[in-house]
Amino acid sequence: MDRVKIGKENRPVCFGWNALAEYENLTGQSLLQFSNREGLSVGNTIKLVYVGLLYGAKKDDQKADFTIEDVGDWLTDNPTVVAEIIDVFVKSMPDVGKKK
Repeated sequence: MDRVKIGKENRPVCFGWNALAEYENLTGQSLLQFSNREGLSVGNTIKLVYVGLLYGAKKDDQKADFTIEDVGDWLTDNPTVVAEIIDVFVKSMPDVGKKK
């Protein structure tokens, strides 16, 4: 499992089906918009990072000791970590339509 340094800790990040469903529940939007290069709003970026950290903690049998607001503060303190987490997200997506 991938890990990123955020919130003064090295935290696990996971974007499985449950994380993607949680993102859709929080935003009312499908991540297909992101994969179509429409981009993410600031608020939805925070929520994407939050669900990746939340389900990373669950998969690693850790208690999630943070809120969406905490994640927003962490991203303010270290905005470059967004790129690391987006990379984890992109790596977790299947290559739909790619020939094998």
